Parts: sequence; structure tokens; C-alpha cells
Amino acid sequence: LVELVVEAGKSVGQVIDESGFYQLFPEQRLELADVGVWGRPVDRKYLVRDGDRIELYRPLLMDPREARRMLAEQGRTMNQVRERG
Repeated sequence: LVELVVEAGKSVGQVIDESGFYQLFPEQRLELADVGVWGRPVDRKYLVRDGDRIELYRPLLMDPREARRMLAEQGRTMNQVRERG
């Protein structure tokens, strides 16, 4: 999570470029990731507004339903996984 103050009129793509995410996570190929604002997919040309939360959507490593099923078979829950880190 990164909080930025940006000039009005910037696009989602420009804000992501300025965020430093590409340098922080070079292995993630974030330039290919889908993006959104407040849970709604948008184009990287979308102009941000005051208070917007820009999101980068990486591909899932595993279907969440399958992950819960596997944990249930082990007698565990997602909360137990989060608590352990």
C-alpha cells in the first residue's frame, strides 16, 4: 500500500509510474497487470480524481475456492493462515 499526492490531471498509468511499484516488484511484471479504481476496472488512461484508490490486479496463483477446500481438508481456515503470516 502506497499513498501518493499527485497533480490533478494525471492518468492511472502516470501515477503507477510515479509510485515506484515497478522498481519495488520487478519480478511481478506489473506493466501487464490489469488496473482499477475502487474495485472497478479502468484503462490506464483514466484520469484520477481526488481520493481515488488505484489498484493493480495480479493473476491469482490458485482459485480461492480451491485454496479454501484444501485448507478445510487440513482442518484449517483462511484466518489461521493470515494470523501466521
